[in-house]
Amino acid sequence: MRYTTSQIAPLYFYCQKILPAVYDDSLSYYEQLCKLTDKVNEIIEIYDPESEIIQQIVERLNQQGELLDNIAAGKYAELYIDQLGAYIDANLIHFVERLAFYIFPTLVYDEDDKAWRYAVKIPQSWKWLHYSFIWDKVKHVWYIGLEY
Repeated sequence: MRYTTSQIAPLYFYCQKILPAVYDDSLSYYEQLCKLTDKVNEIIEIYDPESEIIQQIVERLNQQGELLDNIAAGKYAELYIDQLGAYIDANLIHFVERLAFYIFPTLVYDEDDKAWRYAVKIPQSWKWLHYSFIWDKVKHVWYIGLEY
């Protein structure tokens, strides 16, 4: 959407002077709106919509709008896709670590062996995430291996 100086016009908002609704120094929302309307109209009178300053501001707004449209259309993807790939490569383990936080370890009773077993419950939608149990012969402990 391109902006034009014809879009800059005084605000026509009728403000009626009323008695204050509260008896302190604060302004009500209505009074704040009236003061804001007066100030915006005063600024519009000072800076004529056809003045050079307003023309520059409108041109900058239009340039920013075009830039945002181009970014949304993917015209600058080649500028940041390599940086994004490098960031993902550097932080992938942290992303998977955050996901693994939502994996629920639990104990399950095995009726056949009459023993408790350690189990990991994984949400069904995470079919791409696989676990394996790794036995460390030196330390005599089990580790959970994460495969993705």
